[in-house]
Amino acid sequence: MNVFEAVKQSVTTRQAASFYGIRVGRNGMVCCPFHNDRTPSMKVDSRFYCFGCGASGDVIDFAALLYGLGKREAAVRLAEDFGVSYEKSGNASPDRKRHNRSQPRQKSAEQRFDALVDSRLTGKSLIFGAFLSFVNHVNQEIKEKVKSNNRAPMDCFQSLFCRLTRFG
Repeated sequence: MNVFEAVKQSVTTRQAASFYGIRVGRNGMVCCPFHNDRTPSMKVDSRFYCFGCGASGDVIDFAALLYGLGKREAAVRLAEDFGVSYEKSGNASPDRKRHNRSQPRQKSAEQRFDALVDSRLTGKSLIFGAFLSFVNHVNQEIKEKVKSNNRAPMDCFQSLFCRLTRFG
């Protein structure tokens, strides 16, 4: 059984939400972590759905959105956090391995933001959440550049400014 099947059979979105520090009510309602939510608007059970921003999916989608991971990375993280055993994917056919190499492993935050805007999901809070995710990603890049290149933070912030103005 691969990691996706193992996690989906073993872990519910409700369990994951509770494990990752989200307070789940008796009726399975939570304050949505994907937008600024004051009252619970997301239902979590085996799957999740937010009545406020429209976010929905299974437990892997939930962890991917919550931590800004790709689906595979989210599934592996869930498997590790919940002690779910699964078969490692080292036995894939050569054709499949070649196919996987041609695709990027994970979309960058910028690509996820562009895809979100392009898909015309109209929830302002969802778009704002994607924007914040992008800014956090760029902020991490700046911190890494400052550490690795001993550059002044202002030089790195100029790069951030240039990136953000492309959306204007």
